[in-house]
Amino acid sequence: MSQTAKAEFDSVSWDEHPYLEPEDGPRMVRGEVSRVWRGDLEGRSTATLLMSQSEDGSAGYVASERFEGSLGGREGSFVLHHSNIMGGDAPPKPADGYVVPGSGRGALSGLTGTCVWLHRGDERLFTLEYEIGG
Repeated sequence: MSQTAKAEFDSVSWDEHPYLEPEDGPRMVRGEVSRVWRGDLEGRSTATLLMSQSEDGSAGYVASERFEGSLGGREGSFVLHHSNIMGGDAPPKPADGYVVPGSGRGALSGLTGTCVWLHRGDERLFTLEYEIGG
């Protein structure tokens, strides 16, 4: 049976490294971020993002993120993949992602699901629709 988890998160560190800065076109950057989670997810995560950043503010990213802590009271870890694109002046859209199949460990073994990330002002909201198989 599918369950829904909601959480807020704060990014506690950010480290960015350009890996391609062409004269014409968007710069390419690798970012490393650490987060602290509260709500139905309690714990910490570390993510690596690959980003494209244009001069007009348009951007896109793909990320792989490992969460460690508890989900609905179950202790363990799992990996999320998520991505998004942003237009220069367009309002932010939610980012979509999913739990990487087979990545659940501990009491989160067998976890599957899809997620939505929403950045709204200072709020950082996360929703995970998930199941834990046996």
